[in-house]
Amino acid sequence: MTVKITALLAAHNRRESTLQSLENLYRQQGNGEAFDLSVVLADDGSTDGTGEAIRRRFPQARVVRGDGSLFWCGGMCFAYEHSVDIPADFYLLLNDDTYLYEDAIRRALRVYEEKSASGKTDLIIVGSTRNPDTGELSYGGEIRVSNWHPFRYNHVQPGDRPQHCDTLNGNFVLVHKSVIDKVGFLDKRYTHRFGDTDYGLVASKAGCELWVIPGFVGECAENAPEINWDSAAYSFPQRVRMFFDVKGMPVRESRIFCRKHGGLLWPVFWMMPIVRGLFFPTRYETEQAPDSEAALPKRS
Repeated sequence: MTVKITALLAAHNRRESTLQSLENLYRQQGNGEAFDLSVVLADDGSTDGTGEAIRRRFPQARVVRGDGSLFWCGGMCFAYEHSVDIPADFYLLLNDDTYLYEDAIRRALRVYEEKSASGKTDLIIVGSTRNPDTGELSYGGEIRVSNWHPFRYNHVQPGDRPQHCDTLNGNFVLVHKSVIDKVGFLDKRYTHRFGDTDYGLVASKAGCELWVIPGFVGECAENAPEINWDSAAYSFPQRVRMFFDVKGMPVRESRIFCRKHGGLLWPVFWMMPIVRGLFFPTRYETEQAPDSEAALPKRS
């Protein structure tokens, strides 16, 4: 039986990156694999012609237009809402700056088949990506490393066997439909941050299993260091401004996340990074202080 996969992406003003990501995604079908691939992409108010370029090169993809306020989690939810009429056995969450190797989906399905052999279907299969320059792990599955701190995680280094993880980064995530039937999709209360980590934790608590694919599924560079709101490269007023930004530490959304997953001491875990970032900022080695307010990170 042919497996039906719906890939969901969110894009904003990264035309060439998005096109390359889609090119690599569609190559997955050229390997004689028994799956049908549908693509739904939320073009979140791009001004660089991203949506138009996708429609020309990949007319089979469904492109839905946002107003620029969706960001990553909002964009993924928007894409999902516009995909529900497409029959799907799996949903693939894919970042538009992730460039897949040609066997990525095949290996993800292989892990699913292995782990579902016992009859358990509500599985999430997580792919690891590496930095194209260093070859080091950039995104993938995460596992809790502290018995007392609920938000201390390490990345799972992909090995030669599938490995269990507690939560995930949303760069390459294959979600079986039974997971969505059980816990739904990403929480729409998040705009950009928290959505993928939250989803992994919610699914884990509901009894779904998360498995990391052996090896790497593709390449994706880490987010640029200048987006760190808690960096000592910025003055206190600048850190305050960035703190309230969608990509910083939005108060309402961080509170939702900590309350959901922080246990009885969630207010403590909510306040700790806020106090540390504002008053005891981190000195990132690769950052330099901006010359002016115009140098602050902002969405193009």
